[in-house]
Amino acid sequence: MLARENIPGGFAALYPVLKAMEETGRIRRGYFVAGRGAAQFAAAGAEDRLRLRTRRLRDTDGVGCLILAVTDPASPWGSALPWPAMKTDQQLHRTAGALVFVTDGRLLAYLSRNDMHLTTFSESSHDDSADSLIPLTECLVRLAQRERRMLLATIDG
Repeated sequence: MLARENIPGGFAALYPVLKAMEETGRIRRGYFVAGRGAAQFAAAGAEDRLRLRTRRLRDTDGVGCLILAVTDPASPWGSALPWPAMKTDQQLHRTAGALVFVTDGRLLAYLSRNDMHLTTFSESSHDDSADSLIPLTECLVRLAQRERRMLLATIDG
């Protein structure tokens, strides 16, 4: 994220500030996002809150589906992480009102802010099977239960 913000000196320039914030307990150092550098920082308790939120969702209905705003800090895709492989050439953006569906740390889909365009993600050719659609279907049902109406015009273009 620092590269996107064009911070003079980059991470090395901010590291002493982040380290001091860690020492005072304002932020925490850890390995939060797989595939990124070892020196990662987050607000104190952010990791615990995200784990608790995921656990609560699983405990209530057995579904590990998270529905997050694309701009939520818990959604690193399109910012700290690139968007996964898509079945379409559509460009995705971190736009207010857009949502992502996540299960077990894996990004399932992106729903545009106008609720008309759904883009799904696949990790392998096996993701086209009916079984791979179950978590996404559960996410969409959960969204509908929140009385959020949508009329999908396109799925994967």
